[in-house]
Amino acid sequence: MALVQRLELRQGQSLVMTPQLQQAIKLLQLSNLELAEYVEAELEKNPLLERDEREPPGGEAEDPKESSASTDEPLEAALAREDFSKAEDLDAERSDIYVDEAYPAAPRDAQLSDWTTVRSAGPLDDAEDEFGRTLAKPATLKDHLLEQLSIAAVTPDERLIAVALIDAIDEAGYLRAGASEIGLQLGASEESVTAVLKIVQGFDPTGVGARDIGECLALQLRELGRLDPAMQTFLAHLELVGRRDIAGLCRI
Repeated sequence: MALVQRLELRQGQSLVMTPQLQQAIKLLQLSNLELAEYVEAELEKNPLLERDEREPPGGEAEDPKESSASTDEPLEAALAREDFSKAEDLDAERSDIYVDEAYPAAPRDAQLSDWTTVRSAGPLDDAEDEFGRTLAKPATLKDHLLEQLSIAAVTPDERLIAVALIDAIDEAGYLRAGASEIGLQLGASEESVTAVLKIVQGFDPTGVGARDIGECLALQLRELGRLDPAMQTFLAHLELVGRRDIAGLCRI
């Protein structure tokens, strides 16, 4: 069983309904009368909108009588007199449909007008979030040891025993299970487990996999080249240090 790290890149496609597209679809479904009513309603609700009062392109002045009559006549009659045959004047410009920026700045609620935070929740977003959470997660001692085991030159049987030993190591770095116990679980001999334990004890940090504080200190002193016979005797009688029996330790 080998644990390796790899980086995967995924691509996905999703359809996002922009506010401009939603409004265009809504307006295309309206008839002429419904569109006129919609424009009147928007003019009443939004004080920032203004009616285009410019003269027609022909430049002909409007007859005051016709103007006064048009203000009194119903909306349906006024629309019936209009000439909607010139579709070019009614079509939206390309800049009105395909815009790169948001609507013009106006006094409005920032939370309602900010469409930059709207996005579709697709598989690609989930993969990016999961990858970000994996990078942000701090590495544990077990992860650090398994990473070193993945590049260690061991046989498959030794790797299986090493994984069991690493699982039995607590966060302080001490092995909390005996070699005989792990060998019984895996169907391996105690000698095989002890041999693999020496490999694990060679991992970083120095002293990991020790069964007690004396063995932990011995591993660290051996790496420093200070594990001489006198130091071995000292480590074998650490209980005297705990009792502060310095005279007895000196006699030994």
